[in-house]
Amino acid sequence: MALSAIYYGFSGSMIDSLGCLIGGVFIDTDHIFDFMIIHKFKEYSIKRFMNPQDWKRTPKIYLVFHSYECLIPCWILFYLTGWTSFGLAFTIGFLTHLWMDQFLNRDFPIYPFSHFILVKAYHKFQFDKLFQVHLFKDNNQNKR
Repeated sequence: MALSAIYYGFSGSMIDSLGCLIGGVFIDTDHIFDFMIIHKFKEYSIKRFMNPQDWKRTPKIYLVFHSYECLIPCWILFYLTGWTSFGLAFTIGFLTHLWMDQFLNRDFPIYPFSHFILVKAYHKFQFDKLFQVHLFKDNNQNKR
């Protein structure tokens, strides 16, 4: 959100700063889909969703929007519609989000190149191949 305000200060465009905000927030919608797939729809709750321990116990993680390749169709769409300044702002928000996840995320430090969908697919979306967090091996863990 702060980045969007800074972008507005430089661009003077409310629409473009909104693009920066959307680019930075849109990417996280894949967390909801992943959680529902991994933990089944009926087990979904906000409390479980917000608990990092529930994420660390999963063998697979997809996070398809957390991928640099997602920008390619976005760029094509922005170019074809003439929304190039909005697209630039969207890209800045999107990349800032990915880079913050890559370099500042202490709960889930990720391996280099894990934000490429091709790398995720190569590793069959296995959590421990993409993140530097090992699955917990405690007695309370449900067998999967």
